[in-house]
Amino acid sequence: MLQNKKTDFPRKCFVYKNNIQNEKSKYATSYGLYVDGGQDIRLQSNKITNSDGGIEIGSERKPSKKDSTKNIKIYYNKVYECTQNGITVGGYKKSLGKVYNVTLYKNKCINSGKKEAILTISKAKNINVKNNIFSNKYTNSPIVYIPFNKKYSNDLKFSKNIYYSKGKTSKSKYYYNGKYIKSFKKWTEISKDKGSKFKKVNY
Repeated sequence: MLQNKKTDFPRKCFVYKNNIQNEKSKYATSYGLYVDGGQDIRLQSNKITNSDGGIEIGSERKPSKKDSTKNIKIYYNKVYECTQNGITVGGYKKSLGKVYNVTLYKNKCINSGKKEAILTISKAKNINVKNNIFSNKYTNSPIVYIPFNKKYSNDLKFSKNIYYSKGKTSKSKYYYNGKYIKSFKKWTEISKDKGSKFKKVNY
């Protein structure tokens, strides 16, 4: 069967109201929802619990604007008790592809990211993170982890999110364009995060 390269990728998908549990692997981080190479995809109102990772929007192919992962909407999802990562966006190596145009809106990422981070953004461009909850009361792992510099991670926008960790406001951890940031105040200054709060929330 011949493949048409112009359409050989997932596209225009709507992933809605799935209940995903216990996605774990001995060999790699297993995510409840995983998109790689997809375009024009919406993940909405799903619940992922007790897995290695919650949601990943990745790009593990060689860099190619045409074949890139892009135009992804992540709305109203719940990610609970995922041990390694809560939500991850971007190619995990500088040599791999880039993720473009992702919106994270009104997701709840609770008690996830104990081993790595609650929210990770790596090789990616035009990422809008708004009105989400990123909270882990059991650990002081990084709340937001952006390991690469501006060449690889750019046009990142944060606003009106709620953050919380065991480190409290003064000792909470973040990484922005590869630089370690300690305290919520410094995070908002460096990342230009607008209208976000650091507070404990009832789930």
